[in-house]
Amino acid sequence: MRLRPGGVIEIIEHLKRLNPAPGRQFDTSPTPLAMPDIIVRYDTADDFKVELNTDLLPKALIDRDYYALIRRHSQTRSDRKFIADCMKSATWLNQEPGQTRPDHIAGGQ
Repeated sequence: MRLRPGGVIEIIEHLKRLNPAPGRQFDTSPTPLAMPDIIVRYDTADDFKVELNTDLLPKALIDRDYYALIRRHSQTRSDRKFIADCMKSATWLNQEPGQTRPDHIAGGQ
């Protein structure tokens, strides 16, 4: 590609006038920050500590009144067992992360 003297400067000036974010004309809402799945910290024992970001773990909403209602109206033993198993699973999900799954990984040296 052959450029005349000053051609590079003209191209640079043209590039400076371009919009670096042309999509903003369609959506001006701020871009949400990405949340990390894990957090790595350097602790006082000269070691790295790696933890799950528990803010991102799923939480099950449990309506205990509804649970009691459907349990009262369940007619068979298998229905009652199914309902109890569902409640047990939902309760397990809401336990502290350390009780249900490891929330940290030991740092290596």
